[in-house]
Amino acid sequence: AWESNIEVRPTSMDLSRLWAKATIAALEERILVKPFEDEALRPAIVTLSMEHKIVSKFTSFVAVDKSTRLLAQRVTVVQPVESPHAWAMPQAMCSAVPQQMFGASMSASIAREGAPKPPPPVGG
Repeated sequence: AWESNIEVRPTSMDLSRLWAKATIAALEERILVKPFEDEALRPAIVTLSMEHKIVSKFTSFVAVDKSTRLLAQRVTVVQPVESPHAWAMPQAMCSAVPQQMFGASMSASIAREGAPKPPPPVGG
């Protein structure tokens, strides 16, 4: 009979995570080919994703910064975003937001000419 001794050494590679990633990719691909299996495969994808901390089509992870800044002043950041379709920006916002973002010259331009009109809907 043939016999061999193998030395087992710890490794930093997490094979279970690699297996889970490949399995999730295969299951997501299967949904593309057979969309009617979506409801049956989704729980397996979510479970694997959560157990192995892998982002999938049905899961995502959020990082929460719990650090604090000592002796610092609070800073307000204006983050421009697109308005939902057919929503008008309140007139007060038309003058305040551009001035905060772009300075007084842009604010004056919008006050004179009004806020730019949104593009027409696609296909209509």
